[in-house]
Amino acid sequence: MYFIKELIILILVAFLIEGRRRSEIRDETRKSLSDRSKKNFDDTVGGLKRLNKLERRLMGLKDRNETKDEDTEVVVESPMENEDFYQGDIILTEEQINEIVDGMVKQAEEKKIDVSDIESRARKPKRGKRSISSSLNNMWTSSIPYYVDTGVNATLVTAALKGIESETCIRFTKSATPITGKPGLRYYKGTGCWSYIGRIYTNAPQEVSIGQGCGSNAIIQHETAHALGVYHEQSRTDRYLYVSIKTENIIAGKESNFVANVPGYVDEYGIPYDFGSVMHYKRFDFSKNGNQTIVAKDTKYDKTMGQRTRLFFNDIKLINFKYCNSTCPSTSISCKNGGYL
Repeated sequence: MYFIKELIILILVAFLIEGRRRSEIRDETRKSLSDRSKKNFDDTVGGLKRLNKLERRLMGLKDRNETKDEDTEVVVESPMENEDFYQGDIILTEEQINEIVDGMVKQAEEKKIDVSDIESRARKPKRGKRSISSSLNNMWTSSIPYYVDTGVNATLVTAALKGIESETCIRFTKSATPITGKPGLRYYKGTGCWSYIGRIYTNAPQEVSIGQGCGSNAIIQHETAHALGVYHEQSRTDRYLYVSIKTENIIAGKESNFVANVPGYVDEYGIPYDFGSVMHYKRFDFSKNGNQTIVAKDTKYDKTMGQRTRLFFNDIKLINFKYCNSTCPSTSISCKNGGYL
């Protein structure tokens, strides 16, 4: 009964929300960015075409024409499902895109899937062993300055960051003026909710967009966690032990939103898979037909996926393993019920 009610709500929302042209949303998104981020955004848009082709091949789906008339294509907006962002809310650098492509090609080779026709039109990846020191894991090395633009509720941002500080060694320092000449976070009212993965610049701040529909504690912490280098939970290397990706229900051209991390590129620190992670997709995300795109293998966790309240126990644990082991070597983290209340 709960499932039927949830599905009816999704259908009603789809009818009530007016769609907009994809080109219009893209132009609006681009205009809100700094010059540096415009370049990264353009790289991400181009990179998604490569990633979609590779992921479709890995999923065993037929190739499709990636070219659409974006002046006529109408999409329904969702704050965390931007068509032109990686996995709906991430901008990547060119180097990060190439590393993800490299990892996907490696997966294809291990599965004996031929992707040479796709990669022949793109950068040929360098072979060899990767490590977690790649551009996909750039970390912050000291207290993180942050600035909140007008248009964003500074009280909510500060409260969300204090929530992270209260359970980790991470420290944020609020700046009264825009940050220049050094790394930091600029929270601003952009198009939807998005962030970078990890620290991107050594001499400039990077944006975290808290647009319309993004001003909750959970979403601010979610996007900040991306900036700290935390990935979506369902992208973990071991996800297939816990969830099934229903490729037949994914919107065509959105396959890259379900790319899994490649072993050796992203360190998961042996932390168990967490259905309740604030970094986990909702079960209907990027669905073309109202059916689930992600199904928990243990179905009692189906309704747990996609909670948007706050960072969960294992989210905090991951940040602590990533940043705080040397700061608090004697601190041990334990919990009951696997982190669930």
